[in-house]
Amino acid sequence: LLSDAAKKGATHVSVVDKMLQDMVAADKPETLARYSCILLGGGALNPQTLDRACRAGARVYASYGMTETSSQIAHAQVTASFTGGLRLLPGYEAHIVDPCDDGFGRLAVKGPGLFGGYLNARAAYTVDGFFLTGDTAALYGGKLFVKERTEDMFVSGGENVYPAEIKEKLLRVAGVSDAHVFGAPDARWGRRPVAFVEREKAPAPRPRASRYAQRTQAQTQADQLASLTNRQLASYVRTSLAPRLSKLYLPKHVCVLDEFPRTGIGKIDRVALERRYDQRIEVARVTLHRIRLPFKTPFKTAKATLTHRESIIVEVTDHAGRTGLGECVAFPTDWYLPETLDQDARILHDVLAPIVLREAFLHPSEASAAFAAVPEAIPLACGALEPALWDLYGKIVGKPLWQLIGGAANAATAGASASVPAGAAIGLGSAVETAAAARRCAEAGYKRVKLKVKPGTALACAQAVRAALPDMMITLDANQSFSEREAEELRGLDGLNVAWIEEPLDPRRLPPVGPTDLFSRLARLQRTLRTPICLDESIVRPEDLSRALAQPELRCYALKLGKCGGVQPALDFVQMARKRGIEVWMGGMYDTGVSRRLHAAFETLSAVGAPGDIGATARYFSCDITDPPYTAERGMVTLNREGHASGLGCDLNRSALENVLVERLVIA
Repeated sequence: LLSDAAKKGATHVSVVDKMLQDMVAADKPETLARYSCILLGGGALNPQTLDRACRAGARVYASYGMTETSSQIAHAQVTASFTGGLRLLPGYEAHIVDPCDDGFGRLAVKGPGLFGGYLNARAAYTVDGFFLTGDTAALYGGKLFVKERTEDMFVSGGENVYPAEIKEKLLRVAGVSDAHVFGAPDARWGRRPVAFVEREKAPAPRPRASRYAQRTQAQTQADQLASLTNRQLASYVRTSLAPRLSKLYLPKHVCVLDEFPRTGIGKIDRVALERRYDQRIEVARVTLHRIRLPFKTPFKTAKATLTHRESIIVEVTDHAGRTGLGECVAFPTDWYLPETLDQDARILHDVLAPIVLREAFLHPSEASAAFAAVPEAIPLACGALEPALWDLYGKIVGKPLWQLIGGAANAATAGASASVPAGAAIGLGSAVETAAAARRCAEAGYKRVKLKVKPGTALACAQAVRAALPDMMITLDANQSFSEREAEELRGLDGLNVAWIEEPLDPRRLPPVGPTDLFSRLARLQRTLRTPICLDESIVRPEDLSRALAQPELRCYALKLGKCGGVQPALDFVQMARKRGIEVWMGGMYDTGVSRRLHAAFETLSAVGAPGDIGATARYFSCDITDPPYTAERGMVTLNREGHASGLGCDLNRSALENVLVERLVIA
């Protein structure tokens, strides 16, 4: 449009608010001034847009009209003294029906451009032939003041609420470029106002005349607001509104978007916005089920022998009674990670659950941002609750989790449920025992076996399994049991085509010479091995990941969503790993079908390679607490079976859950 004015001599243009915002934001006042008339219509006036346009020198004419009146029937030029009053065009009349004390009522109009009626519908007219527009307006001093659509008004707790009044206050909040307010159903009040806010785009930085030039207060505030997340801006908007609106008018929820969905001519797509709100995550109850599952046979690792698996199943229930599931995979003691189950239970109860109970989220990734802002939040606790919100969201929008995260079904099951290959973990044992267990895994169809090893067993077990299964993908997990003194045994693996060995070095057994930092030690060891080293429990905190990534030799990572803090942080890691050419596969935590399904869904991502530790839970436990049970037929895990097409693809098996339940806490 600006180019048309500059190059083709265009002088008049008809726009809606969004178009005018963009023209002003282009910051070309000389070109903008070439238009002698910018006719603004298509919706309620936005005072912030008008103010910016006036300051930019634009000649804007505000207008009112509708398709039924052959477009505009009233207008006025917007100047510094403009208060919203419009002059009717010649030949048009307006009448206010049922005015209130303030003079506002239903707007009825008559004039030469009025249509003859609707096709297959009846138009509303007054007895004297005026067309009822459906808008609320008043006539003062011969000028028409249009307020809003009559049907936008709703009743809350017996009182009339006018969304336009709330929108007008929202548009005066710094950082807000546009807003939409509507009445959402509410069990207590009938309806409550809900506000969507479109954030103002940050202005392009201007070159300073001097390095010592001072920024204006407005520029500083704009920069500060631009740095806020959408959730932080929503909080700022609510705080700004509180002294300006009564409690009745204060929105139940303020939802901030970078950009509104709009129709082809730039109007706000109200239907799309209200649909997004209908798909919100609004949790009414969080339930923590602490369970204790006995292993069929004790499972041995280099660090511990496990006889039971204790964990917490997190169940969220939303305002409509829909549920989502997550699992806290911490252990009761710190043998694997510093974070323990009791710590996570406290953080979930005291910190994280209250956040999701008091806020509504348009997408589960917003919960990740909310948790990240809490200093007390720890990864495994976040990684228990945040995935439950993804599961719930999948059920709300009717999509499986693997689709929500951007996965793709394999060709064999395209158009149906996705399926992914599973690996199987084998506990610490002798070479003979390990080879026999590996053969059973191969017979069951598993595509990869992981051998738990320690110094003195690694080479012998790997040799035995390779001899028994020449084509099997073999990986090892040393659980930080080796030192550099035993590196010769690790170098012996190089001729066995082992895909990788997890965490070989004990962080406490320092070498007599050389680096003491664990990641530097692992990188130094990797330079002497052809077998890749894979990282897992050495990464406890975000700073550990940064240190690991600083070592280019370390290019293999076991991805465990609990350690990442949930689905969104894990997706961010996968994206980063793909850019760096790092190999990622899905690890396991001797978890139930809840966590296993979550990890299996990630195998549908193109950047996740080898079959993960997502084998059937029946390999470890006598019962499964999920319905349907989590299985791996012929080494393949099928996601979202018939009847469970959305979210993770399972519900809780309540009777099985009761048999292993230790404690239940309900937070509401």
